[in-house]
Amino acid sequence: MGNIFEVHMSRAEPTRIEGSLTSSHGPNGFYTGPEFGLELIMDAWWQDVGDTSKLSAATTAEFRELWEWFLGKQIWVDADGFLLDQETKKPLADKVKARDRYKDELGNSSGFSGGHHHLQLKPRSDDFEARTRDIIKHFAVTTEDGEYGEFTIEVHDPRYLAHLEENAWFHTAFTGHLPGRW
Repeated sequence: MGNIFEVHMSRAEPTRIEGSLTSSHGPNGFYTGPEFGLELIMDAWWQDVGDTSKLSAATTAEFRELWEWFLGKQIWVDADGFLLDQETKKPLADKVKARDRYKDELGNSSGFSGGHHHLQLKPRSDDFEARTRDIIKHFAVTTEDGEYGEFTIEVHDPRYLAHLEENAWFHTAFTGHLPGRW
C-alpha cells in the first residue's frame, strides 16, 4: 500500500489525541466516520509509533485482532492447501484443507514467506465497525481544502491511546473506508 496521508499527533491526553493529516497526493478529502480514528490508532500501533511498551498485553492482542478483521487474517498452509499450525508452521495432527475449514471466508490473496505458503481470509468489516463503536467515543476531521485537515480522536478507555505521544508522526495508507464498502 502506498502512503496516502502524513499524520502528526500534536496533542495527547489520556483519552484524547489531536493532530493533523496532510494528503500525499493533493486534495483527496477526508472520511469522517469513527472507523478512520480507529484505523489511525491501530496503524500507529502497527508502525511502533510512540511507546508501544505502554500497551497492555490485552490491548496489543486486541489491536492484532482488529488488524486481522480489517485486512483479513493470514493463515498458513502447506503446498497442498492443508492448514499448518499458525505459530510453528508445522502440519496439524488432523489434516484439514483450508478451503474445507474456512469455506466462504477465504479471500483472494495468497503469498509465500519464510518457506511457507499463506492465504488471506476475507476482511470482517462488520466486526471492525461494531468494535469501533465500543472504542471510539468521538472522531472529527475539519478541512477547508481537502488536502490538509485537523482531527480529534476521543476514546472511551485510555488504554487505546497509551502508546501515543505528542509530536509523533507517521505515514498511513488508511483512509477510513472499510474493505468491501467502497
